[in-house]
Amino acid sequence: REYGKVSGRDVSDAPFYLTFGLFKVAVIAQQIFARYEQGLTNDVRFSRLGEVVAALAETAERERRG
Repeated sequence: REYGKVSGRDVSDAPFYLTFGLFKVAVIAQQIFARYEQGLTNDVRFSRLGEVVAALAETAERERRG
């Protein structure tokens, strides 16, 4: 909102793009986590991506609701 005030640009669609961006990152993280779960990659850093996906989904849902 502050950017919109300072720049004079319309930022009314910003919540949509934020939600969409969070969803896209969640999908990427889910794909990596699925590969980890299937044993297709063994980097232990990927073991907690399920939690990251859940947090991203919750945040996206909160943003969607406003």
